[in-house]
Amino acid sequence: VVVIGLEEGNSPHKHPKAHAQLMDWRRVIRDLSHTTWRSSLTEEDLGRLYDQEERRIFYVAMTRARYNLVVSRSGRRRTFYDRRKSYRKSSFLDLCGDPRFVRVQALVHPSDGDLCRAVVIDLTDRRNTEKELEIIGSVYHTVDEAILVADRENRILTVNPAFTRVTGYPPEDVIGRSPDLLLASGPGEERRDGASRVPDAADHWQGEVRHRRKDGVEYVAWVSIHCVRDDDDRVVRRISVIRDVTRQKEVEEAIWKRANYDFVTGLPNRHLFQDRLRQGIRKAQRNGLSLALLFIDLDQFKDVNDTYGHQIGDALLLEAAIRIRSCVRNTDTTARVGGDEFAVIMADLDDTGRVESAVRDILHQLSEAFRIDGHEIRISASIGVGVFPTDAREPGELLRFADRAMYGAKSKGGGDYRRHAIDVSP
Repeated sequence: VVVIGLEEGNSPHKHPKAHAQLMDWRRVIRDLSHTTWRSSLTEEDLGRLYDQEERRIFYVAMTRARYNLVVSRSGRRRTFYDRRKSYRKSSFLDLCGDPRFVRVQALVHPSDGDLCRAVVIDLTDRRNTEKELEIIGSVYHTVDEAILVADRENRILTVNPAFTRVTGYPPEDVIGRSPDLLLASGPGEERRDGASRVPDAADHWQGEVRHRRKDGVEYVAWVSIHCVRDDDDRVVRRISVIRDVTRQKEVEEAIWKRANYDFVTGLPNRHLFQDRLRQGIRKAQRNGLSLALLFIDLDQFKDVNDTYGHQIGDALLLEAAIRIRSCVRNTDTTARVGGDEFAVIMADLDDTGRVESAVRDILHQLSEAFRIDGHEIRISASIGVGVFPTDAREPGELLRFADRAMYGAKSKGGGDYRRHAIDVSP
């Protein structure tokens, strides 16, 4: 193989006859047909062609023997004097020993004698790009997350197969429409996500969004939106990745609930109760209001468990929780903080006078008979009361004072209440 030029306009060298024919080569190339044939061009066939100026088109003259060797490897029966073009893709090595992927275009004619004219075009970069696109395409079609691509007007251009599995919408139902159709909020309702409000100045947004499938079932989605910009820094594409996290949220919620709520009564447990007490005191400090803490102990509950068993005892605890909650506001926190102990946080009080009314209602409700599985069971309760900021200003201190007041009421025989500042000596 003889390299006779890098591009049109380059100086002739090494093969004058071939160079003389180069001027009409462009016309010849236009007349070539597009028959594709496969073979292997190696270093042995073409030598080490290398473009030191990083050009990617080589004009070459090929001997008859070389041409027949290449054609024979293609699996096609062609002679040297075939007037038609041979078109191929193959590979060879450059001067650095790296493999290159090329296209060879050749034409043979009797007037050329022992030469055929050919063009070798380096397609390595394009082939690598095609491979990368194939990988990206395989990911696009096989991932479990739904993917949609929207234009600058936020109209959907394409979706991947997982989109239909996640949302229930086939491509023909969404192409050309806004991604807003996926939102659980209906027409005229306030939007509950920021997905379509990604500012043009931002390149990325992600967040939790409530979506509705085509069948009307709502689900929680984690949406990640990436913006693609043109050379003028204008957004031309918005690529959204949508992942259904409903099951994950349910598991997280179940774990959180087990960690913060009592299994028997469904009330907040001691951990959540202490957190709400701290928050309630901070809020009362900011607003200049009072907060009352009620510690409630069920009298004779141990006797109930010993007499009727733990199943009846649990049923009584559940009923007691319902009765206590009925005596306070919905905004107040009622918690089970021990085996037979409950606590109530009465927050945002501008008048502590209603605390005594709530305490008396609780005592009355718990003194009424409990009818469980044919058994009539009677118990009473002892209640200790502490008030912020009158009795204490810190959560831990308020807890100790309310607990001490409760034991003071219990020591008198139960069925009554005590307030720390009034009935318990320092």
